[in-house]
Amino acid sequence: LNLEIFQNEVTVLLGKNGAGKTTTMNLITGICSPTKGHVYVNGYDSSTQTSYARETMFLCPQDNIFIREFTVYEQLKFFAQLKGRFEESIGDDVGKMLRLLEMEQFINHLPHKLSGGTKRKLALAISLIGRSSIVILDEPTSGLDPNSCRAVWNTLTTLRKDKTILFTTHNMEEADYLGNRIIILNNGTIKYDGTPD
Repeated sequence: LNLEIFQNEVTVLLGKNGAGKTTTMNLITGICSPTKGHVYVNGYDSSTQTSYARETMFLCPQDNIFIREFTVYEQLKFFAQLKGRFEESIGDDVGKMLRLLEMEQFINHLPHKLSGGTKRKLALAISLIGRSSIVILDEPTSGLDPNSCRAVWNTLTTLRKDKTILFTTHNMEEADYLGNRIIILNNGTIKYDGTPD
């Protein structure tokens, strides 16, 4: 698999279940190591220099991971700080993210009291907030209604000028709308790599 992700673009991995999308993300983030070859992130080998490779990267997995006792605001504040944002700018960052994802009314809610779709948007907000310049999103719109999907699409479109985004989807319309590049995988092999046009 010879895959190159370009800075400040949205790259979409498209393929059916079992095509190798999540495995590719796990290789990039250093969760698992390649059986041969190397994966480089900003010049660092993700297998042998994992902590350096992860410094500017954040993964939004398919499963939502929250701190149960933290409200929506506290989740976003915590992860923004973890990713190097200064205290004085965090309130603005959180407010912007909640507006983009149409979640302002949930600011003081605990995550376990949110609907499934709102939980998914919170997981996405956590991955996008702060100083992560590389964001990897594993099926971020899975389970979302059309209005929530559109909010996610608009958010990614707004933020792609500042971030390098890699995400997976089964949805060709989504890939076509968001992707600067679309890569179609089948059994771990690239079948197409090009622009949506």
